[in-house]
Amino acid sequence: MRPVLFFIGYMGAGKSYAAREMASRGGWKIRDLDEAIEHSTGRTIDAIFREDGEATFRKMEMEVLNWLITDTEVQIIACGGGTPCIPGALDWMKSRGHVVHLNPPFDVIESRLKSATEKSRRPMLNDVHGKSKSDANVMAHWELRKSCYARADEQISGVPDASDFLRWERALL
Repeated sequence: MRPVLFFIGYMGAGKSYAAREMASRGGWKIRDLDEAIEHSTGRTIDAIFREDGEATFRKMEMEVLNWLITDTEVQIIACGGGTPCIPGALDWMKSRGHVVHLNPPFDVIESRLKSATEKSRRPMLNDVHGKSKSDANVMAHWELRKSCYARADEQISGVPDASDFLRWERALL
């Protein structure tokens, strides 16, 4: 089995950016887990959360992740913010590749998530009535997830640099 590089971290941590950067540097085939779920279901993540609930979404997430891993061309997966917190998911990822936690400071994440577009497409930023959660609630949610992310193979604070990308390229060879 070929190694897969998994990017994990909170919403706005830069997982999709890092995956796209890797693709541009080495032609690696990447997949964004949230985009793959939306493509396979024909629905937005927000709609799945609102209509079916988080538990159903998490089940879909693992099914699609398992499907992506069977694609012999996929080498890099940008996971959803909650993916590694699904029981058994992080161990499953670690057994199939290298897991990198992108961990910028909370104020960086907060500024990335401030736009109305970001808030509307990220169900964890809103309550069940679609109202935006307070910054304190979002920070508490981030703190709660940190223990899931802490078990990654590698921790990156801030924005990945050239040496990080080079190291990850070597991990895929």
